[in-house]
Amino acid sequence: MVKRWSRFVLRHCVLLAGFVVCLTTQAESLPDPTQPFSIVSGNSQALASTTTELPVLQSIIYGKRIRHAVLDGKVCQEGSTIGRYRIRAIYVDHVVVEADGIRHTLRLFSHKVRY
Repeated sequence: MVKRWSRFVLRHCVLLAGFVVCLTTQAESLPDPTQPFSIVSGNSQALASTTTELPVLQSIIYGKRIRHAVLDGKVCQEGSTIGRYRIRAIYVDHVVVEADGIRHTLRLFSHKVRY
């Protein structure tokens, strides 16, 4: 009777340990939903702006008195610089930046998005 009980307990302990291992590996593979999109997608290089790449537009805060944009993880306003780019204008859905006399439009969403 004691041998049966010890086998029963051992079998259930092994099953429980396997279940715990499965849960911990599952939890490690889930992304953090509070992280910015570029980090969630695994594109951590998008945050590091180089001199040849355009800054990455991540968010726009647009109101009557306030216009800010989050570029490469930094909060910027009109007139400030990010890398070699100066922010010329911030609109509801895009930001205009300029470097070396060339203006670029950074869009928050793709033009191909259909509603």
